[in-house]
Amino acid sequence: MSSSANPIINLKVVHQTTEVYFKIKRKSTLKRVLESFSRRLGQSVESLRFMIDGHRVTSKDTPEKLKMEDGDVIEAVVFQASG
Repeated sequence: MSSSANPIINLKVVHQTTEVYFKIKRKSTLKRVLESFSRRLGQSVESLRFMIDGHRVTSKDTPEKLKMEDGDVIEAVVFQASG
């Protein structure tokens, strides 16, 4: 296996002034990353929307499925439900 096919990817999740770095396997779901970041902000995971390159990221997505590269950034936005 070549180094470019590294099974581990480094990601950064950001929200305003908060940046958290994660290492995750390419084939692992992003569920634990999103939950961990939400806890760090003191928010529920349902109250945040996670985006990469304008596309929504869900807890069932994997870096491999999203064709993410080492160092990619996921943006977290607080979601305001109307009602």
